[in-house]
Amino acid sequence: MHLMDIAVKSCVVDVSGTPSHMLMVGCELSDLSSLPKLVLVIPGNPGCADFYAHFAQHLFVQSGHTPIVVISHAFHQHSTLRNTWSSRLMLSDVFSLEQQVQHKLDFVEQFLHRKAKLILVGHSIGAYMCLKLMQHCDHSGSLDVQHGFLMMPVFERMRESPEAHRMICIIKYLRYLVLFLHAILTTVIPLSVLSLILSLFKSPSEMKFVKLGLQSVVHTRCLCNVLFMASDELDTVNSLDVRMVTQSLAKTTFYYTPGDGWAPQHYAEQFSDRVPGANVVIGQEGFKHQFLDRNSAQVAQLICKWASKLKLLPPL
Repeated sequence: MHLMDIAVKSCVVDVSGTPSHMLMVGCELSDLSSLPKLVLVIPGNPGCADFYAHFAQHLFVQSGHTPIVVISHAFHQHSTLRNTWSSRLMLSDVFSLEQQVQHKLDFVEQFLHRKAKLILVGHSIGAYMCLKLMQHCDHSGSLDVQHGFLMMPVFERMRESPEAHRMICIIKYLRYLVLFLHAILTTVIPLSVLSLILSLFKSPSEMKFVKLGLQSVVHTRCLCNVLFMASDELDTVNSLDVRMVTQSLAKTTFYYTPGDGWAPQHYAEQFSDRVPGANVVIGQEGFKHQFLDRNSAQVAQLICKWASKLKLLPPL
C-alpha cells in the first residue's frame, strides 16, 4: 500500500475545555471510544502532530493496520487558536510541562475506551509524558497500557545535556527577543516563500503536512507556547525519578542513539547502571534526535519489530 493511499484525518476536539488537535490513521473520531487496541504517539517539542503524519502512516502500515493517534500538545497547533474556545487566549496564556502532561491524561480518560489495549510511543519530551501517563494508568487501572516505546527519551537531567548548554540562553533568557525577531522575519519572508524553499527537499505528499506544521511554528502564540514549555522543561526535568521509571519498567523500551544532544549516550549507560533491568537500547542505525525528516519509515519499522516480538502486534 502506497502512503498516498493512506488517509490521515485531522480534527480539533475539546479536552477538558482546551481545544486540542490530533491526527488519526486507520480510525475516525467516533471510533476512539470503542477501539480495542491503538497506538498513541506523544510528540516532542514543538508538539505539532502534523510533523508526525508520515511517521503515523508508516506505523499504520508496519503494525498491520493498527489504528494510530497522534495528539498535539495544547496550543502547539495553529488551528486550535482559530477556534472560538480559545478566542480569549492571550499571549501570556501558556501551558507548562505539567499542564501538558495533564492534557494527555485528560485526553485518554475522555476519549479512549477504558479497556483499550494501548501502545504508547513517546519522542523526546513525549517520553516523559508517556512515563507519567503509564504511572497514572497503572495506579488508577483506567487503561491497559501494554508497552511504552520511548524514542530518544528526555526524562532526566535535561539542563545538563549538551544541546541544553547550547540553547539555554535562547530558551531561558532571550525568548521574547526571539518572538520579536520571529515576527519581523515572518513579515519579510511569508509562509508561501518558506513552503517553496521546503518543496525543493520534500515530496508533494510530505509538503501538505510540513506546511501545516510550519504554519504552527510560525504562529506567534504557538511559538510562545513552544518556547515557554522548553523553558519549563529545563526547570522540571532534573534528577531521575526512579519511582516513575520503575513502576512500569517491565513494559518500557528506552531507545537512545549516539550523538544525541538531548538524550546523550552516557545518560543511557548511567541509567542502565542505576536501574538494573531497564530495557535500554543504544541504536547503531545513525538516527538523529529529530528523525522525522529522514527516518520516519525506519523508526516505525523498528518499533513495530519490537512490538511484534513482544506479541503486541502481528508478525512483520
